[in-house]
Amino acid sequence: NLAVPLKNNKIALQVLNEPNAEWGVSFETVRERFEYVRHGAKWDQFINNINFIKSVKPDLLVNAHPLYCTYSAFNLVEYYDYVLNEKLFNSIYWCVIQNIDGLNVLKLSKNLKEKAIKEIEKCEIKFKGATGIDHLIDIKNTIIASLNDTVTVKTTFNTFTSTIESQLNKDVKFNDLWPDLAKELVA
Repeated sequence: NLAVPLKNNKIALQVLNEPNAEWGVSFETVRERFEYVRHGAKWDQFINNINFIKSVKPDLLVNAHPLYCTYSAFNLVEYYDYVLNEKLFNSIYWCVIQNIDGLNVLKLSKNLKEKAIKEIEKCEIKFKGATGIDHLIDIKNTIIASLNDTVTVKTTFNTFTSTIESQLNKDVKFNDLWPDLAKELVA
């Protein structure tokens, strides 16, 4: 996730000198949310690293590998606004988290699933044809198929989030960064 400075990183510099190298960067949220999800990472350092890569090799393929989960599902427009406006990434390859119940969108309440569907639909309209949108449509269809599933993970999410925030000694809390979502999910 490009959390450490690359300018003096021997491995990064070696990869930048490889003629057929590509970069796959894991991130699914921006700014403060990025720092929350990717604990220990700093948004400014992330941006500096991307700009450094592009300054060394402007034509190098840099692909985004975001995780579709509770953290990212409700801020897709913000994510795509950043990725597409900055023009730093060639492609977006979504990966769906299903092995962590607290982050699995398919196990949220029907109301939250419907909100997640609406967020994807906003992206379908605003970013039609953009990289990764087809995969988001597939994810949307999977969520639609799960709408009547009765399993919810509110308690699991709360336990997961409070454990992570406690263990990592986070100053900023989920409730601070996702206040609308927190009202429904954490309350």
